Amino acid sequence: MTIIAYCYNNFNNIFKVLPPTLLIFIFIFGLLFNNYVSLFLTIGYIFTNLFNYLCKNYIFKLFCYITNTSCARPDNAKNCGSFDFDDNLSGIVPEPTTSGMPSGHAQTIAFVAMFLIIHIFKNVNYLSPRRKKLSYFLLIFFIVYMDFTRTYVFGCHTVLQVIVGNLISIFIAFFYYKLVEPYILKSLENVYSVPLIIDIVCE
Repeated sequence: MTIIAYCYNNFNNIFKVLPPTLLIFIFIFGLLFNNYVSLFLTIGYIFTNLFNYLCKNYIFKLFCYITNTSCARPDNAKNCGSFDFDDNLSGIVPEPTTSGMPSGHAQTIAFVAMFLIIHIFKNVNYLSPRRKKLSYFLLIFFIVYMDFTRTYVFGCHTVLQVIVGNLISIFIAFFYYKLVEPYILKSLENVYSVPLIIDIVCE
């Protein structure tokens, strides 16, 4: 049971640091392989994080003030930043300093997943229907499990806060992909496309 608990906690910590590490991976991948999808995804990733900052510090803060509702994180929220962990030596547990509405982790992962789902559905023709379905399943799993860790594992957000983060990302991903799709299609005609990880898994 101790080994299972250890693996479970470390798996959750992977999701905790996933947003910033994912940005680095996507950006490097785009540079190394001249992959326009990755580069546009990097730009969209940065944009959705900036928008999340505006939402937390201005838009939803004003909304909560006008409607007299709370945008605060749950009372016992701790270790909510990507790199906030317990300090085992000092016993200090970092407390969140930002609003909880909407969840930045949920919004970030939902944007990346939805962007890739739209891209695979519309413009990836070399995957079989079975592989596409598996791709959708894995990407949706990332969204759902991220929401689970932010609400029930780390207790950093309410269910409403992660749902709002997801909804914002769905709209951003849809309209952003429509904006950059012509450039992606043009680049796919000339740029070598590296198979997705799902290709390797399903071989």
